[in-house]
Amino acid sequence: PELFHSLKYIVDKKKTFKIILSGSANFLLLSNVTETLAGRAAILELYPFSSGERYGKTSVVDTIYNIDKVKDISRLKKVSLLDDKQIWSQMLHGGYPKLLEYKSNEQKQNWLDNYITTYIEKDLRNLAQIGDIGDFQRFYKMLAFQSGNILNLSNISRDIGLSVPTCKKYLHILEASYQYTRLRPYHVNTRKRLIKSPKIYMLDTGLCNYLIGNDSLDKLKNAGSLGSILETWIISEFIKHNNIQRKKKNLYFWRTSNGAEVDLLIENDGKIIPIEIKNSSRIKVESIRGIKEFISMDIDRVPFGIVLYRGDEAYRISDKIWAVPINAV
Repeated sequence: PELFHSLKYIVDKKKTFKIILSGSANFLLLSNVTETLAGRAAILELYPFSSGERYGKTSVVDTIYNIDKVKDISRLKKVSLLDDKQIWSQMLHGGYPKLLEYKSNEQKQNWLDNYITTYIEKDLRNLAQIGDIGDFQRFYKMLAFQSGNILNLSNISRDIGLSVPTCKKYLHILEASYQYTRLRPYHVNTRKRLIKSPKIYMLDTGLCNYLIGNDSLDKLKNAGSLGSILETWIISEFIKHNNIQRKKKNLYFWRTSNGAEVDLLIENDGKIIPIEIKNSSRIKVESIRGIKEFISMDIDRVPFGIVLYRGDEAYRISDKIWAVPINAV
């Protein structure tokens, strides 16, 4: 952290060279970095590989982001699909580039173990003011079990015996170091988006699986957490894609008191695209209840809705709702 004062001095002197800082955290969000470098620094966020980057294919995420009219949604039928082996590998191991060098699952698990140890014991000790590394580790792991769920820091605080302020501090550190992100709830009243509980997601499913004990494909497929891991993976794919857009879109989720829910809303230029994620090979009528209710609430702003499912065909469910294979992500 003391480096930043010197950097500010050098930049203010208008030297003719540029400085690149590389690391696993957003330095400017850490509390003990007192020099903001406001107006002097550009932040480039490099997430783990998306499935499109890893396998060199145009994903449905790209297509969805570039569809403006419902008549153009048929383009989703032309999206190339990943095979099941690629899907399971991406979900189990995540997208950290180094893992592509390893062939065996054991090698990949060892790398994830070493990454977490290095991240906590080296990076955080140097960059963040953490009083008890053991407490932080327990909070870090507990959040992995919460990925894809509503964030309730009071419950987490009680379960692991930490104060709510400490949990908030640790969460801030985890977000600043690109481990977790929050998805805000959507409300017509913008102010309400800031005061309702968000959902929490780990940004890499490889780390998430490691922390919750899904250390093999068999364990992942048979785990009760598979639905949450699937949702975590797909949400992270949309976040990664949104990060590289010149004009970023607003991402939310939607839930009502009577149980209607949409996993993801993409808001852009006054239009909203609702997306539901289903861990099933068939789409039942009740699977589209949330999307139908959301569309009926504000039909003029919704050009279409999408249900991502584990089938192998893109098809129209209703006038404004399409089913799209998860393998297209």
